[in-house]
Amino acid sequence: MGRLLTGYAGSFNLRYGRAGHLFQNRYQSILCDEDAYLLQLVRYVHLNPCRALMVEDPQEYRWSSHRDYLGARPRPWLACDEVLEQLGGRRAYRSFVENGRSEGQRPDLCGSTKRLAATARGVVGKTPANVWLGGHVLGDERFAREVAKRKNQCVELEREIRCDGSAELEQLGEQVAKAAGITVAELCGVRRCAEVSRGRRNLVELAVMQKGIRAAEVARYLGISTASVAGHRRKLAN
Repeated sequence: MGRLLTGYAGSFNLRYGRAGHLFQNRYQSILCDEDAYLLQLVRYVHLNPCRALMVEDPQEYRWSSHRDYLGARPRPWLACDEVLEQLGGRRAYRSFVENGRSEGQRPDLCGSTKRLAATARGVVGKTPANVWLGGHVLGDERFAREVAKRKNQCVELEREIRCDGSAELEQLGEQVAKAAGITVAELCGVRRCAEVSRGRRNLVELAVMQKGIRAAEVARYLGISTASVAGHRRKLAN
């Protein structure tokens, strides 16, 4: 999600001549343990626009999936069956949502914010420090510890992915340098000439705009600033 949103924000800024953040906060999701939590979360999220006084009826908020649950705007890729089956159908779902209108803010539905002590290597791997769950876990301590274990595994996987990304960047650099008639050392060095600039621009296009590799990684590889990478992207957009 981070790569998708960052790539979209960059292309949007280039298209409309703007700079800075496009999205206010990072993409957020809550890992939910119990079915009861799931139902409460669905109702809470669908009533958020009403709670914020944006609309009177949750069906009026166009970005909500509430209408999909009611069958007014069915989309095959949206999974509504599990919630509807637990509640007993669309009519029961409608009543369930309406009955939650009197609820105010529910901090308990925003995920726990706790640290789990790394009491055993089998729980959180080799990390000796506490594991920060970031307030995106909804469940008991057993579930939270299982999430911590998975989180540690994901960190290792992300490191492997980054290594693969670095290898891919090196391969792209070799290809671009060869096509531009220069060496990789020249592409990543301090020399300034038309061939080097063109090669760097081609690498930015391939790596950042096509492969989705982060601009900061490309900047480190080329030995330039992220602002310079952004400058190449602006020229490519024009």
